[in-house]
Amino acid sequence: MRHIFIINPNAGKYDISEKKRREIEEVCSKYGIDPLIWVSEYAGYEREITEKMCFLFSGEELRFYSIGGSGTLFKIVSGIKDFSVTEVACCPCGYTNDLLKSYGKDVRSFRSIENLINGKTDMLDVVEIDNSRFVDFASFGLGNTYFNNILFFQLVALISAQLSYNVGIVYDILVNKNEEYEVTIDGKDYSGKYVLVTCLNGMCMGGTVVPDATARPYDGMMNVIFLDDLPVHKKILNIIPYSRGDIEKVGKYMRIVRGKHVTVARKDKKSIPFNCDGECVRPTDYPASIKIIPGQLKFIVPQDAKLLDPIEK
Repeated sequence: MRHIFIINPNAGKYDISEKKRREIEEVCSKYGIDPLIWVSEYAGYEREITEKMCFLFSGEELRFYSIGGSGTLFKIVSGIKDFSVTEVACCPCGYTNDLLKSYGKDVRSFRSIENLINGKTDMLDVVEIDNSRFVDFASFGLGNTYFNNILFFQLVALISAQLSYNVGIVYDILVNKNEEYEVTIDGKDYSGKYVLVTCLNGMCMGGTVVPDATARPYDGMMNVIFLDDLPVHKKILNIIPYSRGDIEKVGKYMRIVRGKHVTVARKDKKSIPFNCDGECVRPTDYPASIKIIPGQLKFIVPQDAKLLDPIEK
Protein backbone atom coordinates (compact mmCIF):
# COMPACT_ATOMS: atom_id res chain seq x y z
CA MET A 1 0.00 0.00 0.00
CA ARG A 2 1.16 3.52 -0.80
CA HIS A 3 0.79 6.14 1.93
CA ILE A 4 0.11 9.60 0.52
CA PHE A 5 0.00 12.62 2.83
CA ILE A 6 -1.59 15.86 1.68
CA ILE A 7 -1.07 18.84 3.96
CA ASN A 8 -3.04 22.08 3.70
CA PRO A 9 -0.75 24.76 5.21
CA ASN A 10 -3.61 27.27 5.19
CA ALA A 11 -5.91 25.12 7.32
CA GLY A 12 -6.26 26.59 10.80
CA LYS A 13 -4.52 29.68 12.13
CA TYR A 14 -0.95 28.45 11.74
CA ASP A 15 1.12 26.77 9.04
CA ILE A 16 1.68 23.27 10.41
CA SER A 17 3.25 21.83 7.26
CA GLU A 18 6.85 21.55 8.48
CA LYS A 19 5.85 20.19 11.87
CA LYS A 20 3.64 17.56 10.27
CA ARG A 21 6.25 16.69 7.66
CA ARG A 22 8.77 15.91 10.41
CA GLU A 23 6.21 13.79 12.26
CA ILE A 24 5.28 11.90 9.10
CA GLU A 25 8.89 11.17 8.20
CA GLU A 26 9.72 10.04 11.75
CA VAL A 27 6.72 7.73 12.11
CA CYS A 28 6.98 6.30 8.60
CA SER A 29 10.67 5.55 9.15
CA LYS A 30 9.72 3.61 12.28
CA TYR A 31 7.35 1.41 10.24
CA GLY A 32 9.42 1.09 7.09
CA ILE A 33 7.02 3.20 5.03
CA ASP A 34 8.21 5.37 2.14
CA PRO A 35 5.71 8.25 2.30
CA LEU A 36 4.66 10.59 -0.47
CA ILE A 37 4.18 14.03 1.08
CA TRP A 38 2.48 16.92 -0.68
CA VAL A 39 1.89 20.44 0.64
CA SER A 40 -0.99 22.31 -0.96
CA GLU A 41 0.15 25.28 -3.06
CA TYR A 42 -3.12 26.78 -4.30
CA ALA A 43 -6.90 26.38 -4.23
CA GLY A 44 -7.89 22.99 -5.62
CA TYR A 45 -4.39 21.54 -5.23
CA GLU A 46 -5.49 18.72 -2.91
CA ARG A 47 -8.02 17.37 -5.38
CA GLU A 48 -5.62 17.77 -8.30
CA ILE A 49 -2.87 15.80 -6.52
CA THR A 50 -5.33 13.11 -5.46
CA GLU A 51 -6.50 12.64 -9.05
CA LYS A 52 -2.90 12.48 -10.29
CA MET A 53 -1.90 9.93 -7.65
CA CYS A 54 -4.93 7.77 -8.47
CA PHE A 55 -4.00 7.89 -12.16
CA LEU A 56 -0.30 7.28 -11.61
CA PHE A 57 -0.87 4.33 -9.26
CA SER A 58 -4.03 3.05 -10.90
CA GLY A 59 -5.08 -0.33 -9.50
CA GLU A 60 -2.72 -0.11 -6.51
CA GLU A 61 -3.93 0.15 -2.94
CA LEU A 62 -3.64 3.75 -1.77
CA ARG A 63 -4.19 5.49 1.53
CA PHE A 64 -4.59 9.27 1.52
CA TYR A 65 -4.04 11.22 4.72
CA SER A 66 -6.00 14.48 4.79
CA ILE A 67 -4.07 16.90 7.01
CA GLY A 68 -6.21 20.00 7.28
CA GLY A 69 -9.87 20.79 7.81
CA SER A 70 -13.22 19.76 6.38
CA GLY A 71 -12.46 21.39 3.04
CA THR A 72 -9.21 19.45 2.64
CA LEU A 73 -11.01 16.17 3.27
CA PHE A 74 -13.76 17.16 0.82
CA LYS A 75 -11.25 17.83 -1.97
CA ILE A 76 -9.37 14.58 -1.42
CA VAL A 77 -12.53 12.46 -1.38
CA SER A 78 -13.74 14.27 -4.51
CA GLY A 79 -10.50 13.38 -6.30
CA ILE A 80 -10.65 9.62 -5.68
CA LYS A 81 -11.37 7.53 -8.77
CA ASP A 82 -11.68 4.01 -7.34
CA PHE A 83 -12.93 3.64 -3.78
CA SER A 84 -12.43 -0.14 -3.85
CA VAL A 85 -8.65 0.27 -3.59
CA THR A 86 -8.47 3.60 -1.77
CA GLU A 87 -8.57 4.52 1.90
CA VAL A 88 -8.72 7.94 3.53
CA ALA A 89 -7.57 9.08 6.97
CA CYS A 90 -8.15 12.48 8.54
CA CYS A 91 -5.68 14.35 10.74
CA PRO A 92 -7.66 17.41 11.94
CA CYS A 93 -5.71 20.65 11.68
CA GLY A 94 -8.28 23.03 10.19
CA TYR A 95 -10.86 25.53 11.34
CA THR A 96 -13.57 22.87 11.22
CA ASN A 97 -13.45 19.09 11.18
CA ASP A 98 -17.16 18.36 10.99
CA LEU A 99 -17.11 14.66 10.09
CA LEU A 100 -15.15 13.83 13.23
CA LYS A 101 -18.04 15.12 15.35
CA SER A 102 -19.67 11.79 14.45
CA TYR A 103 -16.98 10.21 16.66
CA GLY A 104 -17.83 12.29 19.71
CA LYS A 105 -16.20 15.34 21.24
CA ASP A 106 -12.71 14.00 21.88
CA VAL A 107 -10.80 13.67 18.61
CA ARG A 108 -7.27 14.15 19.94
CA SER A 109 -6.23 10.64 18.92
CA PHE A 110 -6.92 11.57 15.26
CA ARG A 111 -4.10 14.14 15.42
CA SER A 112 -1.49 11.38 15.76
CA ILE A 113 -0.05 10.15 12.46
CA GLU A 114 1.02 6.94 14.19
CA ASN A 115 -2.53 6.29 15.37
CA LEU A 116 -3.78 6.69 11.82
CA ILE A 117 -1.10 4.45 10.28
CA ASN A 118 -2.12 1.75 12.76
CA GLY A 119 -5.81 2.53 12.41
CA LYS A 120 -8.91 0.49 11.66
CA THR A 121 -11.43 0.88 8.85
CA ASP A 122 -14.95 2.30 9.11
CA MET A 123 -17.16 2.14 6.04
CA LEU A 124 -18.88 5.49 5.62
CA ASP A 125 -21.37 6.94 3.17
CA VAL A 126 -20.42 9.65 0.72
CA VAL A 127 -22.75 11.95 -1.18
CA GLU A 128 -22.28 12.88 -4.83
CA ILE A 129 -23.11 16.35 -6.09
CA ASP A 130 -22.11 17.35 -9.60
CA ASN A 131 -18.52 16.13 -10.01
CA SER A 132 -17.76 16.27 -6.29
CA ARG A 133 -18.42 14.23 -3.16
CA PHE A 134 -19.05 15.46 0.35
CA VAL A 135 -18.92 13.42 3.53
CA ASP A 136 -20.70 15.66 5.99
CA PHE A 137 -23.14 18.26 4.65
CA ALA A 138 -24.34 20.35 1.74
CA SER A 139 -26.51 23.43 2.18
CA PHE A 140 -27.98 26.20 0.10
CA GLY A 141 -29.63 29.47 1.04
CA LEU A 142 -28.72 31.28 4.24
CA GLY A 143 -24.98 31.80 4.76
CA ASN A 144 -23.78 31.11 1.23
CA THR A 145 -23.00 34.77 0.56
CA TYR A 146 -19.61 33.66 1.88
CA PHE A 147 -18.80 32.36 -1.60
CA ASN A 148 -19.45 35.71 -3.26
CA ASN A 149 -16.88 37.53 -1.12
CA ILE A 150 -14.63 34.74 0.06
CA LEU A 151 -11.54 36.88 0.78
CA PHE A 152 -13.41 38.95 3.38
CA PHE A 153 -14.73 35.89 5.17
CA GLN A 154 -11.32 34.19 5.10
CA LEU A 155 -9.88 37.23 6.88
CA VAL A 156 -12.65 37.04 9.48
CA ALA A 157 -11.93 33.33 9.90
CA LEU A 158 -8.40 34.21 11.02
CA ILE A 159 -10.04 35.55 14.15
CA SER A 160 -12.51 32.68 14.49
CA ALA A 161 -14.04 30.15 12.11
CA GLN A 162 -17.32 30.40 13.98
CA LEU A 163 -17.25 34.22 13.73
CA SER A 164 -16.82 33.96 9.95
CA TYR A 165 -19.80 31.64 9.71
CA ASN A 166 -21.92 33.87 11.99
CA VAL A 167 -21.06 37.04 10.05
CA GLY A 168 -22.18 35.35 6.82
CA ILE A 169 -25.45 34.29 8.44
CA VAL A 170 -26.16 37.78 9.83
CA TYR A 171 -25.37 39.40 6.47
CA ASP A 172 -27.79 37.08 4.67
CA ILE A 173 -30.51 37.61 7.26
CA LEU A 174 -30.34 41.38 6.84
CA VAL A 175 -29.68 41.66 3.11
CA ASN A 176 -30.66 38.61 1.08
CA LYS A 177 -34.20 37.56 0.28
CA ASN A 178 -35.48 34.01 0.52
CA GLU A 179 -35.76 32.13 -2.75
CA GLU A 180 -38.25 29.68 -4.20
CA TYR A 181 -36.81 26.25 -4.92
CA GLU A 182 -38.02 23.22 -6.80
CA VAL A 183 -37.00 20.29 -4.58
CA THR A 184 -37.66 16.56 -4.78
CA ILE A 185 -36.58 13.86 -2.33
CA ASP A 186 -36.73 10.33 -3.72
CA GLY A 187 -39.18 11.58 -6.34
CA LYS A 188 -41.56 13.33 -3.93
CA ASP A 189 -42.12 17.07 -4.34
CA TYR A 190 -41.00 19.40 -1.53
CA SER A 191 -40.86 22.63 -3.53
CA GLY A 192 -41.28 25.89 -1.68
CA LYS A 193 -39.74 29.14 -0.48
CA TYR A 194 -36.95 28.47 2.00
CA VAL A 195 -34.46 30.35 4.13
CA LEU A 196 -32.09 27.39 4.29
CA VAL A 197 -32.00 23.77 3.18
CA THR A 198 -29.32 21.41 4.51
CA CYS A 199 -28.56 17.85 3.44
CA LEU A 200 -26.80 16.12 6.33
CA ASN A 201 -24.72 12.98 6.01
CA GLY A 202 -22.89 13.66 9.27
CA MET A 203 -24.37 15.63 12.17
CA CYS A 204 -22.40 18.89 12.20
CA MET A 205 -21.75 21.87 9.93
CA GLY A 206 -19.56 24.92 10.31
CA GLY A 207 -17.74 23.56 13.35
CA THR A 208 -20.45 23.88 15.99
CA VAL A 209 -23.84 23.91 14.23
CA VAL A 210 -25.77 20.68 14.87
CA PRO A 211 -29.24 21.08 13.34
CA ASP A 212 -29.98 17.35 13.63
CA ALA A 213 -28.00 15.24 16.10
CA THR A 214 -29.59 12.03 14.77
CA ALA A 215 -27.78 12.16 11.41
CA ARG A 216 -25.15 9.44 10.98
CA PRO A 217 -22.64 8.97 8.12
CA TYR A 218 -23.19 5.22 7.98
CA ASP A 219 -26.98 4.72 7.77
CA GLY A 220 -27.35 5.08 3.99
CA MET A 221 -29.65 8.10 4.30
CA MET A 222 -29.46 11.89 4.24
CA ASN A 223 -31.37 14.00 6.72
CA VAL A 224 -32.71 16.95 4.71
CA ILE A 225 -33.62 19.90 6.91
CA PHE A 226 -35.91 22.65 5.65
CA LEU A 227 -36.15 26.07 7.28
CA ASP A 228 -39.21 27.72 5.79
CA ASP A 229 -39.62 31.26 4.51
CA LEU A 230 -39.46 33.73 7.41
CA PRO A 231 -39.47 37.51 7.86
CA VAL A 232 -36.22 39.02 9.16
CA HIS A 233 -37.20 39.17 12.84
CA LYS A 234 -38.24 35.50 12.86
CA LYS A 235 -35.02 34.48 11.12
CA ILE A 236 -33.12 36.13 13.97
CA LEU A 237 -35.27 34.45 16.62
CA ASN A 238 -35.05 31.00 15.05
CA ILE A 239 -31.48 30.71 13.78
CA ILE A 240 -29.99 29.78 17.17
CA PRO A 241 -32.61 27.11 17.95
CA TYR A 242 -32.09 25.80 14.41
CA SER A 243 -28.34 25.56 14.93
CA ARG A 244 -28.98 23.47 18.04
CA GLY A 245 -31.57 21.24 16.40
CA ASP A 246 -34.29 22.51 18.72
CA ILE A 247 -37.27 21.63 16.55
CA GLU A 248 -39.74 22.39 19.33
CA LYS A 249 -38.63 26.04 19.51
CA VAL A 250 -38.49 26.52 15.73
CA GLY A 251 -41.82 24.74 15.45
CA LYS A 252 -43.68 24.58 12.15
CA TYR A 253 -40.91 26.46 10.33
CA MET A 254 -38.46 23.55 10.51
CA ARG A 255 -38.90 19.99 9.27
CA ILE A 256 -36.68 17.01 8.54
CA VAL A 257 -37.12 14.55 5.68
CA ARG A 258 -34.92 11.49 5.26
CA GLY A 259 -33.99 10.35 1.77
CA LYS A 260 -31.37 9.05 -0.64
CA HIS A 261 -31.68 11.31 -3.68
CA VAL A 262 -32.41 15.03 -3.71
CA THR A 263 -32.85 17.26 -6.75
CA VAL A 264 -32.77 21.05 -6.45
CA ALA A 265 -33.35 24.00 -8.77
CA ARG A 266 -34.21 27.64 -8.22
CA LYS A 267 -37.60 28.52 -9.62
CA ASP A 268 -36.10 31.52 -11.44
CA LYS A 269 -33.56 29.13 -13.11
CA LYS A 270 -30.52 30.91 -11.63
CA SER A 271 -27.55 28.85 -10.46
CA ILE A 272 -27.30 27.76 -6.83
CA PRO A 273 -24.04 27.88 -4.88
CA PHE A 274 -23.87 24.94 -2.47
CA ASN A 275 -21.79 24.90 0.67
CA CYS A 276 -20.33 21.38 0.66
CA ASP A 277 -18.23 20.73 3.75
CA GLY A 278 -17.20 24.37 3.72
CA GLU A 279 -16.33 24.48 0.00
CA CYS A 280 -18.31 26.04 -2.83
CA VAL A 281 -19.86 23.79 -5.48
CA ARG A 282 -21.83 25.31 -8.35
CA PRO A 283 -23.47 22.35 -10.12
CA THR A 284 -23.67 22.45 -13.89
CA ASP A 285 -26.59 20.00 -14.01
CA TYR A 286 -30.15 21.32 -13.95
CA PRO A 287 -31.66 20.43 -11.60
CA ALA A 288 -28.74 19.74 -9.28
CA SER A 289 -28.58 16.13 -8.14
CA ILE A 290 -27.49 15.10 -4.63
CA LYS A 291 -27.28 11.34 -4.18
CA ILE A 292 -25.97 9.24 -1.31
CA ILE A 293 -23.68 6.26 -1.98
CA PRO A 294 -23.85 3.99 1.09
CA GLY A 295 -20.69 2.49 2.57
CA GLN A 296 -18.38 3.69 -0.20
CA LEU A 297 -15.61 5.35 1.80
CA LYS A 298 -12.94 3.31 3.61
CA PHE A 299 -12.28 5.75 6.44
CA ILE A 300 -9.23 4.99 8.58
CA VAL A 301 -9.54 5.95 12.25
CA PRO A 302 -7.53 5.32 15.44
CA GLN A 303 -8.17 1.98 17.12
CA ASP A 304 -9.90 3.66 20.06
CA ALA A 305 -12.25 5.75 17.88
CA LYS A 306 -15.92 4.81 17.87
CA LEU A 307 -18.75 6.20 15.81
CA LEU A 308 -21.67 7.53 17.77
CA ASP A 309 -24.48 5.03 18.11
CA PRO A 310 -27.66 5.64 16.12
CA ILE A 311 -30.45 7.63 17.76
CA GLU A 312 -33.97 6.39 17.28
CA LYS A 313 -35.72 8.62 14.76
